[in-house]
Amino acid sequence: VKMFKTIKLFFESKLGIASLLSMLISIEASAQIASDGSTTEANVTTSGFQQNVSIASDSTSNRVIVWESADQDGDGYGIYAQNYDGSNAISKSEYLVNTTTSNDQRFPDMAMAPNGDYVITWISYDQDGDGWGVYVQLYDSLFASVGSETLVNTTTAGQQRFPKVDMANDGSFVVTWDSGGDIYFRQFDNTGSPLDTEQQVLAVESQVEGYPDIALAADNSFVITWQYYRTDGNEYDIRAAKYNSSGVKQHDYQVNATTAHHQLEPSISRDTDGNMVIAWASNDQDGDGFGIYFQRFNSNGSAQNSQNRANSTTSMDQMHPATTMTDDGVFVIAWTGYEGAGNESGVYLQAYEADGTAAGDETVVRTSDGTYYQFPALSVYSLAEPLNIAWQGGDILSGTDASSSDFDVVIQSYDLSDLSSALPVELLSFSATEINGEAHLAWSTASEVTNEGFEILHSTDANKWKSIGFVEGMGNSEMIHIYKFIHASPSDGTNYYQLRQIDYDGITSFSDVERVFIASVQHVVMFPNPATDIVKFAMPYQQADMAIRNTNGQLVMQFTGYQSGQSINISELPSGIYTVTLNEGTVTENFKLLKR
Repeated sequence: VKMFKTIKLFFESKLGIASLLSMLISIEASAQIASDGSTTEANVTTSGFQQNVSIASDSTSNRVIVWESADQDGDGYGIYAQNYDGSNAISKSEYLVNTTTSNDQRFPDMAMAPNGDYVITWISYDQDGDGWGVYVQLYDSLFASVGSETLVNTTTAGQQRFPKVDMANDGSFVVTWDSGGDIYFRQFDNTGSPLDTEQQVLAVESQVEGYPDIALAADNSFVITWQYYRTDGNEYDIRAAKYNSSGVKQHDYQVNATTAHHQLEPSISRDTDGNMVIAWASNDQDGDGFGIYFQRFNSNGSAQNSQNRANSTTSMDQMHPATTMTDDGVFVIAWTGYEGAGNESGVYLQAYEADGTAAGDETVVRTSDGTYYQFPALSVYSLAEPLNIAWQGGDILSGTDASSSDFDVVIQSYDLSDLSSALPVELLSFSATEINGEAHLAWSTASEVTNEGFEILHSTDANKWKSIGFVEGMGNSEMIHIYKFIHASPSDGTNYYQLRQIDYDGITSFSDVERVFIASVQHVVMFPNPATDIVKFAMPYQQADMAIRNTNGQLVMQFTGYQSGQSINISELPSGIYTVTLNEGTVTENFKLLKR
């Protein structure tokens, strides 16, 4: 069974080291994706280094490519971009992005909205007063800058590095970066104005965290992934955290299942529903150096099947993965493959259907030819439009190798349209409802092909799942069928449910996750009170909006969709009495909180 969803693409560079869902099911083998035969050198200025590329596309195949260029803006590295229309013609020729040109501006990343608005982020040396700082510049769909370049980080002491950005459909965006071994993010509206101050992703003093990446979904929720140093085994692993549109963390989780040796350089992409793929480089797992591995996740962070290897060639190192995903869940992973005794390198990619089935074989984008082609970036908006891959390397248009000192930026396009030709089978609906303390599940299908049935999965944390039952399917059918299942003994609090559809040949697909709240309390309870650092609320309803005000009536904290039992960190509030207001539908309740 092959489950489809549509692509939004993302890039990772090395940087120095549902009540309603549609499930498209395929009964045909996937085709090898094909190049359109064209390659384009993006940079007009060719002297010196043009490298560390990022690329993004809108809904009409317009795209923007950005890179860093040495000694072009008058003082060290600067950030340059070029725009293309849907026919691959240049719509805005190479232009300088950064306004401040003193010292270095490096390591750009970018994202684009469906209407063509886009944002570029980079780091600038000594512009914020102390080492590296993170900056952004917003552009509209006519390529005009919106406002001026803006400092992202509010903490300027030390080094703020390796920024990543993603943009929502409405043009708002989120930037994440590494600040001295900790990961931070900041949200901006569609005018480029900050929505809040910077926030730390995960505060663990014993860990060194770095190289973050970020992806947004249609509901403006976002997931940040990063590598972190394990103190128990002196090695790196990959972690991720999901936030709602208001920047409130929902949960965080471990990404990689194999923990031996280093797991580095995570890259993430999400589809419209929030399903995601995270890829990374894993050392000594494929038998020879680093290999590229990936894990698919549902929108709530629960894993879909097990992690898999992307690279077919396992000799030497495969590193620096980049990912992209359509809004239907079809995804592509690209990477650098090292090939020679001198670490010469080429660029490779692998396309996948939404259920993780490989579309043909590993694709050779560019072999080394004795030189260095590396650090790919990916971009596509839908299956009807070309997949764009960019990388740094030699001047391949002239057939010559890269010189010993120079790099250029090159774009290649591929056709993904064959991946949408599968025969669809629709799962029309899936819901979970509380009735008299029981969880009643219901779902319906419009048609079925070789469907053995549905395994019912249950979880209390959307992370660890347990099978609680099986409902037999109809095999092959062109009629609408309604299925029901009752979980008679759910847990108190939030219960999560998912369907695991199983074919007769053993191939499986997963539905989105539904949740239902089982009340274990009859009224709201706040604890502890008084409190010094953490306070929680047990509620007879699943979630509520919360506001905390001081004695002057000033709003000091606010949460949208607060869930029963969720911890609230009040350690930074001054001691005193606060009023906590909970709103759930037409119900409003106020509580007095004593902060010591």
